[in-house]
Amino acid sequence: MNRYRVSTILALLAIPAVLLFRQSPSSPRSSGTVPATAFPREIQDPSQVAPGPVREFGKHTVEADSASAEELGKIPAFRHWIESYLAADDSTRRTMQAEGRRLAAERQPVMKKLIMSNPQLALEMAVRQVVRQDLPAEVVEQLEKPVSARGDYNAYFGRPQEGVVLPPDQPLVMRYFETPEGESYKAHVFGSMQEATSRKDVALRGFAIGREMAVSESPVRQLDAGERIAAGTQVDETCPVSEIVTPTNTTAVVMVEDETPVVELGGKLIRLCNGSHVRIFDEQQRMATGGPGVSGYFQDAYPGTSSEAIGNFRCLYIRVTYPDQMRAPNSEGRAWEDMRNVNRYYLESSFGRMTTTTSVTPLIVMPHTKAWYIAKDDEVDGLGLVHSDARSEARRLGYDSNQYNCTIVRVNEGPRLSGISWGGGDSVWVSWNGMDVLNHECGHS
Repeated sequence: MNRYRVSTILALLAIPAVLLFRQSPSSPRSSGTVPATAFPREIQDPSQVAPGPVREFGKHTVEADSASAEELGKIPAFRHWIESYLAADDSTRRTMQAEGRRLAAERQPVMKKLIMSNPQLALEMAVRQVVRQDLPAEVVEQLEKPVSARGDYNAYFGRPQEGVVLPPDQPLVMRYFETPEGESYKAHVFGSMQEATSRKDVALRGFAIGREMAVSESPVRQLDAGERIAAGTQVDETCPVSEIVTPTNTTAVVMVEDETPVVELGGKLIRLCNGSHVRIFDEQQRMATGGPGVSGYFQDAYPGTSSEAIGNFRCLYIRVTYPDQMRAPNSEGRAWEDMRNVNRYYLESSFGRMTTTTSVTPLIVMPHTKAWYIAKDDEVDGLGLVHSDARSEARRLGYDSNQYNCTIVRVNEGPRLSGISWGGGDSVWVSWNGMDVLNHECGHS
């Protein structure tokens, strides 16, 4: 092996060590080990960010339109303010608060761009709770919002109609995270989460600014040593790996220590009996959240495969229109013809092992206008709203979508529905006729 190869391998092996020891020394005023920031040393100096169409930012690549070098410099500027603030006495801290709020406000739009263009880097650069707990409230309110909750993760994969020219800002993959409390986020993912399909009631975590959320590959967050748990906070005392109970004092503020690890999952705190179980629990939760998923009524029984390819595939086909449109997207006869062709295609492709059963509804008038749904898409998942309302109206007529593997909404236009079809989980949106588009989108189920 030549010297060049040896030096390259040694350099690569050194990267994990650099990242492992990337935290700054703890503040002399803080109890426990409190890192002053949450991003690597190699990106603290804005002069390291070179101009050009693509820039290397630490170990990440940042697209040129995500943030300029000048904008990126606002992140380490705020980081240096944090270090100075945590090292100062009380009187000096009071004089620094206005500057901290200004620097945090200038940093916020840069972080928002990174969340949308490079969520992995945004997560690394976000300020962790162990640091936030010692910052003034007026500064914290300008930072990215930590998110750890359970909800519905919806991944939609689009396909444009032949000949349709899409707007340049129209993505063909859209992901949303919706919580039962009514929070709606546009999910920006990386790594294993790029393969994750729609799932109901899953735990996700990350950071958000407005509706833009950077989603971590793991839903589990291990609390840092030195992080304080407020008095009265409910902590699950049973280790989910060993089922050993570790009593926790909930009547006073608890300081997290390495010997008594605590993790957060779906907004709930769980105490583990020892540190080795953190990784085991993390791997269990990653398997439940990331990667390809299935909606689950029938499974391929052949060794080495994981697709749904045999059994009866049940489809509900809902034809809808809007009060301000009042035009059927197609005839009931055309819907039946397309679905008969879908049945034939899946039957032949599976060598007779998968059949398709379809129910087609009468024409349904949606409860709101097309313009209303398009406007709502700025606030929530507009596609999901169209689908949920269509399912609700169909249920009134006796068609329960819960009894089907796949629900198809056939509609002319709407939020992100002009010349695009979508599929994700057990939901399909189709805006033109033909078996080809149905074969493709139903395949996502």
